[in-house]
Amino acid sequence: MNKRISEDDYRLFFNIGRNLLSDDFFYQKKTVMQASDELEKKIAGLKSEYRKKKKAVMVSCICASALTVILLL
Repeated sequence: MNKRISEDDYRLFFNIGRNLLSDDFFYQKKTVMQASDELEKKIAGLKSEYRKKKKAVMVSCICASALTVILLL
């Protein structure tokens, strides 16, 4: 027995499915935003750490070149 779904039932199931999908999209959007914020914080921390290390390497290079100049004179 093949019974077709009535128009009202079809619309009801369609709306339920659409609401589930939209809720899932909102959840995914919120999750992606949280992950993005965490990544931005991590990247900012890595950049500041890199800048500190870069300054230390530059200072050591300047000191080494100054010591080389002093020893050559």
